[in-house]
Amino acid sequence: MRRPGRRCGRRPAVRSRGCQTAPRAQPSVTVRTGPRALYIYYRVSPAHLAAGLLDRVWALQAEARAACPGLHASLMARTDTGAQNGQDVTWMEVYTHPDGVPASFDVHLVRAMAAWPADLTLARHTESFAPVMPPFPLD
Repeated sequence: MRRPGRRCGRRPAVRSRGCQTAPRAQPSVTVRTGPRALYIYYRVSPAHLAAGLLDRVWALQAEARAACPGLHASLMARTDTGAQNGQDVTWMEVYTHPDGVPASFDVHLVRAMAAWPADLTLARHTESFAPVMPPFPLD
């Protein structure tokens, strides 16, 4: 015969009497990162290309390199889309610097883009990344 309040084969639940244990301390993990790089990507249509977008981007990157010595600026095109068939393609501007791209550079880009004609104003997505540094020498 079963005792009341007990389920088949299970031990009764233990009630807390107000005494709780402290939560276990999680080990502290510090992730060191290296210099910040900036990635800006956007969709480009054939109409944007016809309106001179490529020349504008190259001029923008030349101005950025002149304003920030040591800056490396590159332009990349996504390769897994049908750009050769007259379709939209994704472009990505990449900005790196040995000391990291400063946050003030973002403001410089926004101001430079404000001067562009409306037909070349694109929905740009900006992300910044930094390499994760190992916690030990790699020798």
